[in-house]
Amino acid sequence: MRNTENIPQDGLRTKLTLRNAILLICSCVAQMIMVCVNPGKTDLFKGIMVAVSLACQVLLVINIWRNTVVANRIPLYIRLCLFICFFQGFLLLTNGLVGGVISMVLCIVLLIAGLKIVPDQQ
Repeated sequence: MRNTENIPQDGLRTKLTLRNAILLICSCVAQMIMVCVNPGKTDLFKGIMVAVSLACQVLLVINIWRNTVVANRIPLYIRLCLFICFFQGFLLLTNGLVGGVISMVLCIVLLIAGLKIVPDQQ
């Protein structure tokens, strides 16, 4: 199915199909684990989390490119970039202020509040 998704981005919540939402959530969870587990340390596990986050974001971009109507691609890419940047800043701020576990809980609340999953339009 090519160019089947036509999801207008209005309001504050980012609207994604289930497949795209899963990819974005996996990327954000990998970022949360990377930042909150053993802060200040660098090891192989954190490198793997960076690779998982990057892979999920690349798959998300490819999936949007293949399945989204041309007129909606750029606004969706902009919205996703803003969402990921805001999420990363929120994650770093809360991790620095309140610590790892509470930071992860607050970021999960942000994910739930900021995303809206819409059914596939086929």
